[in-house]
Amino acid sequence: MANLVMEHVETRALEVLPFQLKLYRSCDIGKLSFHLIVLVTLAAPLFLVWSAWRLLTGLLALPHHVYQVGDDMVFHFCQRLMIALLEGVVGVKALFYGDIGDIVQKKERAFYIVNHQSSFDWIAVSLLAERTGCTGNLRFIVKKTIQSVPLLGFYFHQHGCIYINRQQLNHFKMKQGLYYLQNKSIQSSVVLFPEGNRFIPGKMDVIKKSTEFALSQGLPVPRQHLMPRARGFVLTVEEMRNYLDAVYCVTIIYGGTKMPHGGRRAAPNICGEA
Repeated sequence: MANLVMEHVETRALEVLPFQLKLYRSCDIGKLSFHLIVLVTLAAPLFLVWSAWRLLTGLLALPHHVYQVGDDMVFHFCQRLMIALLEGVVGVKALFYGDIGDIVQKKERAFYIVNHQSSFDWIAVSLLAERTGCTGNLRFIVKKTIQSVPLLGFYFHQHGCIYINRQQLNHFKMKQGLYYLQNKSIQSSVVLFPEGNRFIPGKMDVIKKSTEFALSQGLPVPRQHLMPRARGFVLTVEEMRNYLDAVYCVTIIYGGTKMPHGGRRAAPNICGEA
């Protein structure tokens, strides 16, 4: 990843910190159901609180960063509640390897590059961000299909997340979203899953496309992930280089996915197996 940064961007260097996050998930359906019930129950009142704040800051014509402070507090509360339930009730265990000590101390505005296997991945990133105290400041770059999810799709956009079309990247729209995050009064860390699609061992059509692309470019064929798409990554670094402190190259590993014969099971998803 460091070579890609230096090859495509000729501004100041960002520090690249590689590390791994390994997750073990409890299989207690009762605890998981309780976790989901609590989150769903609180979703409506929290959305009303956020809506009131959004309306108030709009009516008073307050600066964007003032709205963002309140919005980030709501997002931080939701993330902290979710993490507390996952670790304290459901029994999810997160083990960190690599430069975790450095990032906890530095509390940087970072660009997270993360491998993609599961719908749980964005929560895994939150588990990492929670250690640095910046869960409320995470801005995700996600595929535009998420925009159609009720409440969540609308709120993510208002929070500063950016929707992109993986097949045909709209540079202008993406730059607009990144321009908003360039406001130095708005604390932001940006998260990107450059593979686009999730790596699922059974989805051979997706893996085949990734393999064919790697071979066509004379690159090594990845075995544990898909070939990353470079355009969104490069554009983000170009636009945000002077507003972020480091690139975090994150590898998420899910416990229990390695099979005895050396193959892999699909990573667990939020609502069960893939």
